[in-house]
Amino acid sequence: MSDNKIGKRWLKIGIWLIVLTALLLLLRSALAEVMALGREYGFEYVLEMYEEQAVLAFFTICFLQPIAIPVPEAVTIVAGSAVLGAPIAFMTGYCGTVLGILTMFFLTKIFGYYLFAQQANSPRMAQYSRYVDKYGHWVLMVLFIVPILPDEIICVGAGLSDMAVKKYVLMAVICKAVSSFILAYSITIF
Repeated sequence: MSDNKIGKRWLKIGIWLIVLTALLLLLRSALAEVMALGREYGFEYVLEMYEEQAVLAFFTICFLQPIAIPVPEAVTIVAGSAVLGAPIAFMTGYCGTVLGILTMFFLTKIFGYYLFAQQANSPRMAQYSRYVDKYGHWVLMVLFIVPILPDEIICVGAGLSDMAVKKYVLMAVICKAVSSFILAYSITIF
């Protein structure tokens, strides 16, 4: 390949990284405002505050939760269920969470250690590695349903590993259906 083609390729990659970084920074500032409201008043308040767009806001929170929001799925889905009702919270939370999990997994597969070097050396990542070493990739099914580790750690760990994409997608789709259903309807059961 000539130097000109290599230079153009790196220029395109650089432009994409700048655009992606700008979008992530914009998203982060918007999230910071929502998170501040959520911490001060609770997620129920945030959803009620944006009543007309509550389903979209809830979907966005569920989508971003495994990527950038350090709030457990148990909090977001139960809060959504309290405001929107169990059926809507289940379907919206499930779709948002699965899309977020798959996005985080693919971001990790594509950008790997460049983006997640800090998380790769965290104590939670070490805990994830111990679980996978001891029980194999099937432990992901338990980790997705039982909130032992945050979803973002599970996604990054699986993305950095040699796990097959089809296997991960199948596990995520099945397990998040179970966990979203249990969490959304738990408010009506108890």
